[in-house]
Amino acid sequence: MWNYTYAIAFLFPQLERSMRTLEYRYSMQPTGGMGFRLQLPLGREVTAFRPAADGQFGTVMRTWREFMISGDQAWLASVWPQVKRCIAYAWSPENYDRWDADKDGVLEGRQHHTLDMELFGPNAWLTGMYLGALQAGARMA
Repeated sequence: MWNYTYAIAFLFPQLERSMRTLEYRYSMQPTGGMGFRLQLPLGREVTAFRPAADGQFGTVMRTWREFMISGDQAWLASVWPQVKRCIAYAWSPENYDRWDADKDGVLEGRQHHTLDMELFGPNAWLTGMYLGALQAGARMA
């Protein structure tokens, strides 16, 4: 599961950091949305299924965690353009679910998530994930 594992990052930090690299390289849609199931074998077309808000924002927060564990500025610089696209997808006109169209920091649009259902309108869970991703993005910037 995307946002439930913590031990791997501390036990096998290079492995976990490589997962972020793979997510940004192989799961980013042209719009900035992120497919939440890495398509195998690597190199297959990115899934066109709607992005999961918790997974997308969790990836940003895990990127910050991976940087804090490793201190690898070259790695962070290599994924930073994708991190920015991932965050900006929340208010992008290309986000057909219009997560935060008014850029007020509260998710209002249709929000698919990794429990494979939809939430509509403001809610503490996914908006909390969004605010965490915004904070992580600000620190990485």
